[in-house]
Amino acid sequence: MAGGNLVFEKRGQVYHISYSYDYFTPSLMQTCLQDLRSGDELNVSFLLEDNTMSTGLFRCVKFPSPVFAFSKGFNENAQSYWHNVSFELEGVETV
Repeated sequence: MAGGNLVFEKRGQVYHISYSYDYFTPSLMQTCLQDLRSGDELNVSFLLEDNTMSTGLFRCVKFPSPVFAFSKGFNENAQSYWHNVSFELEGVETV
């Protein structure tokens, strides 16, 4: 008789979240980039297909590559923004 170990493997569901937004202020973009680039797991709440909220731990797998833009008018009231901000998160939830 051969000795050995019996192993049960749990499989999970992999969630992918894509987020995009047209305009981020520079301060919001800085905060967002710090969190995404940290490599840490992020606690994220998200909406499932059946319109229920769920929460899980995610990591950024696609970083933003936005464009820097200004609001209309190049006078003292013009605002700077990050435009076309999008990123993707991936997380694993065990079943």
